[in-house]
Amino acid sequence: MAKFGRKKSSKKRLVPIQHRIATFRRDRSLLYKLENTEADFFNVVEFGDASQVQKFLKETPKVDLNATNYQGLTALDIAVKAENISSISILLERKSLVIGDAVLHAVSTGNYEIIRLLLDTLRTQGQETSISDYTYSSEFPQKVNPLMLAAQQGSYHLIRLFESGKNTLIERGHCIKRPHIPSCLCKACKLAVKDQSHDLTVFRLNAYLAISNPAYISVTSNDPILTAFELDDELKLCAEMNEEYRDEYEKMALDVRKFAFDLLSNCRTLYEVNLVLQQTDGIENVGRLKYPRLQLAVDYKQKNFVAYSKVQRLVCQEWLDEWFTWPYLSIFEKGLQLVARIIFFPFLLFVLLCCANSTMAKKLRTPISKYLNEMTSHILFVFFVFMLINLDKTRQYRGPPKTGLEWVVIIWIIGFICHSIITLMSTGARRYFSIIWNWYDLLTQAVFLTTFIFWGKAYLDVRHNPNMEERKTWPSFDSTLIHEGLLAIASVLAFGRILYFLQQNATVGPYQISLERMSFDILSFLLVAFVIILSFATGMTRLYQYYNGMVQIDENKNKKVQLSSFVRFDYSVKTLFWALFGMSPVEAADVIISNLETGGKIIRHHLFTEGVGHFLYSLYHLIIGIALINVLIAILTTSYQDVVDNADTEWKFSRTRLWLRYINYPSTLPPPLSLIPLVDLIGNKISEHRKLPREQVQIIQCSLKTCEHLVRDEYNSVNHYDRKHYQILMACLIQRYFRRRATTENA
Repeated sequence: MAKFGRKKSSKKRLVPIQHRIATFRRDRSLLYKLENTEADFFNVVEFGDASQVQKFLKETPKVDLNATNYQGLTALDIAVKAENISSISILLERKSLVIGDAVLHAVSTGNYEIIRLLLDTLRTQGQETSISDYTYSSEFPQKVNPLMLAAQQGSYHLIRLFESGKNTLIERGHCIKRPHIPSCLCKACKLAVKDQSHDLTVFRLNAYLAISNPAYISVTSNDPILTAFELDDELKLCAEMNEEYRDEYEKMALDVRKFAFDLLSNCRTLYEVNLVLQQTDGIENVGRLKYPRLQLAVDYKQKNFVAYSKVQRLVCQEWLDEWFTWPYLSIFEKGLQLVARIIFFPFLLFVLLCCANSTMAKKLRTPISKYLNEMTSHILFVFFVFMLINLDKTRQYRGPPKTGLEWVVIIWIIGFICHSIITLMSTGARRYFSIIWNWYDLLTQAVFLTTFIFWGKAYLDVRHNPNMEERKTWPSFDSTLIHEGLLAIASVLAFGRILYFLQQNATVGPYQISLERMSFDILSFLLVAFVIILSFATGMTRLYQYYNGMVQIDENKNKKVQLSSFVRFDYSVKTLFWALFGMSPVEAADVIISNLETGGKIIRHHLFTEGVGHFLYSLYHLIIGIALINVLIAILTTSYQDVVDNADTEWKFSRTRLWLRYINYPSTLPPPLSLIPLVDLIGNKISEHRKLPREQVQIIQCSLKTCEHLVRDEYNSVNHYDRKHYQILMACLIQRYFRRRATTENA
């Protein structure tokens, strides 16, 4: 069949051709020297007169048409580079001619007629789709076909070559194999890694250079924005795993992100932006998402895309709803409203529970109202924790606290846990655990739950042993001591959660983003410092452990005691850690030896041991205090400067991620009443499911991974997901993109 254009006879002919090419390559291990007739033939072809080429071939029919000059170019390559169509046609009439990589040279010149002429000739020989198998090119990498080269050059017209008929490169059978990610362990990748004649990393780089080009994405993808998101994610992974090509992959990822942003920025109205943001392709757990494509952009960290002005206008309208005057209020007025919510919080909960259809309840269901309600709830919770700690601080006896606020805190924590479960079920596990604040919430809830467990254990200890012993007689790991320590940690975490609600503030938000970035740098520094501390602690303990507890009395009856800084390994680690902050004494490295006789008559000094100790202690301070600390300062400065340079984009992205949580959150009740929607949610949806016609309901899916409470056909209605209109819009956006790019290039 003509599908691949490879007949049995053509396959037999390929073997001697490839053998001959390999032979030529071996002969050119040093520069190949042309014979006189071959040199004359090259001169005729370079001159460009087709009649002279025809005459020379008639007079010298045995000339080697496949000979190469010192640059590795054949006569056909030279004619292609010169775009001499007449000479190319004459050469192609010769059956002994090997076209080789001439097609790639033609693509690099951009001459459509030459490309079509060469491809048609290859098709008659059944070799067109095997052009990527030409290994011995003097100019182009291995496994590069014409389509890949055209895509790398960003030539939209070459990719869409001869679109009127079945003459596009894609329709001719050319394709670009999607490379596997570096972590792929499939059989093909394992074989490719073992094959020394094929560099898999270079092939992957060349393939991504082609498929990540905006021109190729525009031609081959039905949804270029989604394709750009996915490619950006793959390119980031490749940059992490292929360090030798990190710069190339990062540049490609930047170009892909810019392409997605440029397409969005070509939207002229909010309707067009809204249509783009409501696409559901490529996203898991669509559920109640108002703007699925925007959520996908947040998941892929497309910060410029999310921070685009028209996107921010749409999201801000959804966020404020009836509270459109909120941004124009002063800080004092906003504070008064928050205080009023705290005072009337029970009344607001009553309205949400008992007057769900009232005008006030509908206003309280808006995303910003959900946010304010949750902030109010958390402020009240922090207040109760503060009161519990301060009312219980004078107690000196065992057992759980007895302030009367314990059950209030327990109920609130149960509400927070239910709130986290609802969020997890509505957003999906992958999206939920990608947000660091959700991990923070889980940690806080876990510490509080552990505290409650030890409250119970302390209560049982008192019941079994009613003797009210004083604190100074308690063992180190008494249940009361443990729950007091855990409550101290939990209170710190509870108060720190207030920072979460300050993300949307234009002043505090960028600082918080900088703090988040710096925390990762600090963790990296502490990892390096920990290794250094372990190494020095081991050596210092070896020197000083023998002098533990020694006391020296001099002639004036003055006592000197050996410091415990390095006498044990754990003491050494503690001493060196606090030395990071300059809080370890200089005398920590002194060696004290007990007197040989009473009365202080004979005093020994182990000067060598003390000298080695002081040397190691000094070296540690040089490495940590001068080198590493200054490196950390430089890194933190760079991280902060990166955020400051893109402060507006970073803050808008962080704010949008916060907004989407409340826009998509299914419940309107804040903690501690989150248990009610968790129980009622499934019942309400099942009753709603029964009332609907059967043809409107597709499926109710609830699992630990996701809970799409009710998926209807109306979700795919024209207002929410009009695929046809989106395809028309995407065609317009691509046209506007190339028109704007051409204008910019011409300017």
